[in-house]
Amino acid sequence: MNRIVISNGIVFTGEEILSSATVVIEGDTIAHVISGDDSARNMPALGDGNENRPSNKTSHTNGASPSNRTSPTYAASPANQTSPTNGAGRTNRASQVANEADTIYVDASGRLVTPGLVNAHTHIYSALARGIALKDPPPTNFVQNLERLWWRLDRALTMDEIRLSARLHAVECLKSGVTTIFDHHASQRAIRGSLSTIAQALGELGLRACLCFEVSDREGAAAVAAGVEENSAFIRDTLDAEGTMLRARFGLHASLTLSDATLEACTKAVDSCSVGFHIHVAEDKSDQTDAESRYSLRVIERLARFGVLGPQTICVHGIHLDEREIDILAASSAWLVHCPESNMNNAVGCTSLQELKSAGVRLALGTDGFTANMMREALSAHLLQNHLTGQPGAGYNTVPDLLFSANAALARETFGVDIGLLCEGSPADLVVWDYRPPTPLTMNSLWGHILFGLVNARAEDVIISGRHVLQNGVPVSCNEADLARHCSLAAQDLWDRF
Repeated sequence: MNRIVISNGIVFTGEEILSSATVVIEGDTIAHVISGDDSARNMPALGDGNENRPSNKTSHTNGASPSNRTSPTYAASPANQTSPTNGAGRTNRASQVANEADTIYVDASGRLVTPGLVNAHTHIYSALARGIALKDPPPTNFVQNLERLWWRLDRALTMDEIRLSARLHAVECLKSGVTTIFDHHASQRAIRGSLSTIAQALGELGLRACLCFEVSDREGAAAVAAGVEENSAFIRDTLDAEGTMLRARFGLHASLTLSDATLEACTKAVDSCSVGFHIHVAEDKSDQTDAESRYSLRVIERLARFGVLGPQTICVHGIHLDEREIDILAASSAWLVHCPESNMNNAVGCTSLQELKSAGVRLALGTDGFTANMMREALSAHLLQNHLTGQPGAGYNTVPDLLFSANAALARETFGVDIGLLCEGSPADLVVWDYRPPTPLTMNSLWGHILFGLVNARAEDVIISGRHVLQNGVPVSCNEADLARHCSLAAQDLWDRF
């Protein structure tokens, strides 16, 4: 069994701050979290697990880290440790050698260690659009932005570009300390097999993911049928699969591109599956205008009528909801994901998190593909709530719970394991940050450190399900230079077809 030891870090467990602690990972699970300045001394030794490890271990840097760098160091094992013994007191050397060969040590002294972050809504398919030039006049409203950029992009994507987009996004997630994502995919002319392509690419980099395909009427009946089948097939595959790294939801674009017939087909397809939907809701006023003019219903009322809402459904944005819709959403126990940077960029408005929270709506935080950096998204959410309400404490009263507690709760419900906690028995998803707190770090001061310090830090080491996927800030399973070169070539071809 592989073992990873992260020693002497400042550990945020998801529930408390440990000023100095060692985290021991065995397989895909956290085996021990040992608090105290001499936590390494109290760590169970290799072998039979009963001996104590001396604290004066020796570490050596690996080849990826220059000796004068301040990043954590690694070694196959410390050279001066006490050898485990058998019951008669004799050294069990064969057991020791076998265990040491499978152990990695990370010296996190003085650095912050946290649970891996969760992104509750993103769009991998947008990864190659960075810097793309529109071929039409600049959009003057939200629907034009969809028509002139995003719908044109998703029509042009090929399966190879989807795979590269997933790899690129995964690398950026890892470097931002994000270990779990909820992706909402669209590629209306490359539908069949798109989700398994994304899943394979993310799996190679080690990311935990919940995927769906965006069903929409905008490309006609054949694309609708293919989208329904892509969701259904992927849902069946994930329900049948073992493990906790991959999950599925049924993807829908938004009410304004879904007819009654399409909504009915989608809800029938998901009836026999124990999953919910993932859908954009009232992101712009146009969604409400369309629903009211064509169906004489508000967006949430329409979705409720078709049975789309429920405790496993993820709604995104919810900016233009009235009081009745908020009550319906709260009663359904559906999730609502806030994406502030995207909302500001698209000039669609801003939702009041306090109003939604007070009504009992379950809230989470996502990026809508705008960034992979959840710390930055949290900062934006904090500032935007302060600006919206005119109250300097508004962000503090709502946003901190989203970044860690709420997003983790959504992930726990989805994957069935205790994501977001660093405790014995929880999945080994954690981040060692290149951040040494320059002022006292407590539960009361954590949010200040996030807003004014950690937001600018990078993930130094990332471990997901016991797999060391980022080491010294470098992805273990990907050559970044090669990936950037392949992505640049693919993007140029995509832009030419766009």
